[in-house]
Amino acid sequence: MVFAQVWSLLPQAAGAFAAFAEGAAGGEAPAGTPARGVIPFRGFVAQGVCGAADPLETMRALDRALAADGEATLEIDSPGGSTAGVAELAGFIAEAVRAGLAVHAFTRGLCCSAAYWVACRCSDITATRGAVLGNVGAYAVHLSHSRANARAGLDVTLFTSGELKAAGHPDFPLSAAQRGFLAGHVGEVAGQFLEDVAAGRPKADLKAVRTGGWWLAGKARALGLVDHLALDLPSIRKD
Repeated sequence: MVFAQVWSLLPQAAGAFAAFAEGAAGGEAPAGTPARGVIPFRGFVAQGVCGAADPLETMRALDRALAADGEATLEIDSPGGSTAGVAELAGFIAEAVRAGLAVHAFTRGLCCSAAYWVACRCSDITATRGAVLGNVGAYAVHLSHSRANARAGLDVTLFTSGELKAAGHPDFPLSAAQRGFLAGHVGEVAGQFLEDVAAGRPKADLKAVRTGGWWLAGKARALGLVDHLALDLPSIRKD
């Protein structure tokens, strides 16, 4: 259910993501053919949504590129999104790098939240000076309609098999137990994210990273979140 979803998304992009998700059904994938070995990871991160940066589809594309050439470049421009499938994609990349394959990350725009989770396990990260990176962490949102329902004269009854089964349902306020449960879930996902950053970026300033801030590439590089600054993608690609 949507109300149980944990997000790793720039907060300013939340409204735009909702509009994107509503209009994505039945849409068409973005046009354009990337260069050999370059795999786009653009837009909101969402599994199974047409036009989104899909972790599963990206994993498949990486697998094909690595099998063919032994290296690939993820071209990232994303504010993040849903965390579904992101840990798995990051894990796939980490395994490929450990096996001696090269997975590069490049961004000229946004590489934030869930998108940075993916990038942090790559062999290296290159960004243009105007790129923005970081926003490490996770969050969930609960909006209760219970008072609006009462004003409208609606009496909603919910039957569940356990106290936490419908935690976060929009028609009811959260109990203390439900608040603790959802906060713990967010913390668990954020913990996995931070573990991947620590493993993939051993020189990262984890104290700064834990704040959830996001920075221009120069500052991000000083914090250990970026390896190289470049003018554009061709400057890091091999002939």
